[in-house]
Amino acid sequence: MIAFFPEPYPDELLYSLFARYYVRSGYPIYRSAAEDLYRDVNISPDMEFINPLTSDALHHLTKYKDMQQRILNNTLFPYYSAFIPNDRQRELLTQIADNKKVRCDMLRRIGGKEASKGLLFCPCCAKEDIKRYGETYWHRTHQIPHLYICPIHHCRLKYALTLKKGGRTPALLTAQELITVTDEITFVDNKSLIRLAEYINEVFKTINDVNSPVPVHVFLDSMLAYTPYKSKRGAQRNITKLTEDFIRFYKELPENPITEVWQMQKVFTGDKLNPYVICMIADFLQISPAALVYRKLPPRSQKKEFDARIHALFTAGYNCRQIADKLGISYESVKKMKAGSYEKSRTKQKGKGGVKRTDWELRDKETLPLVKEAILAVKESDGDRPVRITLSAVEKHLRLPSKSLLKMPICKKEVEQYTETMEQYWTREILWALDDIRKNCEPVTWTGIRRRINITRADFDRCLPLLLRTGEAKLLEAMVAEGKKE
Repeated sequence: MIAFFPEPYPDELLYSLFARYYVRSGYPIYRSAAEDLYRDVNISPDMEFINPLTSDALHHLTKYKDMQQRILNNTLFPYYSAFIPNDRQRELLTQIADNKKVRCDMLRRIGGKEASKGLLFCPCCAKEDIKRYGETYWHRTHQIPHLYICPIHHCRLKYALTLKKGGRTPALLTAQELITVTDEITFVDNKSLIRLAEYINEVFKTINDVNSPVPVHVFLDSMLAYTPYKSKRGAQRNITKLTEDFIRFYKELPENPITEVWQMQKVFTGDKLNPYVICMIADFLQISPAALVYRKLPPRSQKKEFDARIHALFTAGYNCRQIADKLGISYESVKKMKAGSYEKSRTKQKGKGGVKRTDWELRDKETLPLVKEAILAVKESDGDRPVRITLSAVEKHLRLPSKSLLKMPICKKEVEQYTETMEQYWTREILWALDDIRKNCEPVTWTGIRRRINITRADFDRCLPLLLRTGEAKLLEAMVAEGKKE
């Protein structure tokens, strides 16, 4: 039974809090403490999140703050989930707060971290902790992935505990017992590294609730408005220029996770939600940490503003040429906007990357004769070992993309008419093996057949009803007897 429970220090991990409780309570072994703290005593305590707790531990932990606030203030959940969809974040937060077992590997992967490598500390913070509280503890901020320096003291973080690959023995280890406070402190003067560390820390400290409902990629796209990275009308992004300037801006960083245009594109399509990368882009675009956390879209997009301006110029009596010159856009674009056909002409092809979509109905009809020829070619095999007629075999013969026949119902139906059961296919293989043995003037034996087609005895027996209907019935009966002797 838990007699007392310490309150967490500022920016302290729950893992650190439980470790301090374990040491102060005088448990003889870790398992005794685990029985009071965790529902599963064999589980390794999660350093970044929290494991399901016993009702007693949950009661003491939520005495002054509810569980959601503990998770948001004393775990890395706010960082890893900072930019995932609002409803998904709320669902995960509710599940963890309800003391349910939740696998957080997905969040770690989003943050670009497979698993915890250990615990980091700042030597300057450790000294200040001991001076202020009489002991040091594990800070949340120091465990943020890719954060190499302390955002407050600008010195390199150090590993106090390094975990070996392949797991670890369950334990609760305090910072006080592992950190050796020395004067060996490495300060950095890399301005990019310092600015980014301070920015990420501010974002992390600002998060005190679930996400804004505005998706981060939509928000970042809106922040490109009226910059060199958007077209005049705001309908297109210049991702190439954005990536080049971004790489140039962060050239002093030891590592840059964005080195290619496609990597930047993934952020703006919502396919990449890495908090570190998003904070880098937001810092580059001079978005304040508060604006990034409490995301809001402008009342009107650049595109709508631009269209409204063109409409106003037409109303004022300007002609297409004058408007084109005034706004710095092409005469043809203004003409199309006036005619109301601009959007229609731009959205005609909706295929990804502007690629024309395949007319599968037309291709289905055009491919049918080729499929019929391919079926015959696969079936006859010109004396070679038989090939089973399947969709993939026909696709391979015609060099079609994998699974493309699934999109062609007429061709698919044609292939399925010739599709064989495994027993029918094995029967053709056995008959081919008999012919091949005879061509090579070898004695017909069970071993000779098995060596050619690698068929098992059980599968051979399954084919017997079909084989006995052929002209090889007597021979096969003799082979069955021979196979039993083997």
